[in-house]
Amino acid sequence: VSLWEITVKLRIGKLDAERGAPVQACLFRHRDGDRLLFKLAHEAGDGGAIKESVGLLAEIYNRLAHEPSYRPVPNWSGSRGLEQVLRRIPLRAFPGIFGNIKYFQDTLRLARQDALRSAAAKTSAAVTEKDQLLYPQRLIDRQRMAALGRYGKPYGATITDLFLAAIFRAVARALDTNRDLQLTITVDLRRYLPGGRAEAIGNLSGTEIINLLSIGESYADTLTEIVRTTSERKRNY
Repeated sequence: VSLWEITVKLRIGKLDAERGAPVQACLFRHRDGDRLLFKLAHEAGDGGAIKESVGLLAEIYNRLAHEPSYRPVPNWSGSRGLEQVLRRIPLRAFPGIFGNIKYFQDTLRLARQDALRSAAAKTSAAVTEKDQLLYPQRLIDRQRMAALGRYGKPYGATITDLFLAAIFRAVARALDTNRDLQLTITVDLRRYLPGGRAEAIGNLSGTEIINLLSIGESYADTLTEIVRTTSERKRNY
């Protein structure tokens, strides 16, 4: 069994937090540098929690390298719930959050479109119990990530915006339409916390529905509309 096969198996293997540890970690030794594979069950935390966990591991082991007797202090009092976000939203923001009638109208209108749902059901994206899920993997090196960042900067686009625009165009091609498209994405709510860090490891992801009435002719058109939509939502909590 090759090292790559072991890595893939660990990556896509499911974690059952009810029967075992909600965390798995494996250190791969390699001549080009060591690699740490870290997995966290969704019952214990989300994608943001993985970044926090890895950062915490780095802090602990870097300190142990210089202070072998160091013992981390358990964080029993840290909140893992959403209240740590809600209590930081100013009261003046709530009318705007619930007053965005156009957003809710667009969401309901797209949800009611039988034609869109029927088209989606006819594509290979429709999964049944007999289908085997595939996990495509794409490793993007630092140079390409930097290039993506430079491309998105003039548009005011984040890396998420860039990928979201690409996904919208792929969905549009699969459904053979470029109008009235809707995708649900997750949002890391740590953006509203001091330093962008939660009190403890946990789930702090919200969901956001992105509606596009048209993706435009080019990728740049789609990206411009994505940035406009996501920026508007970010300003409105």
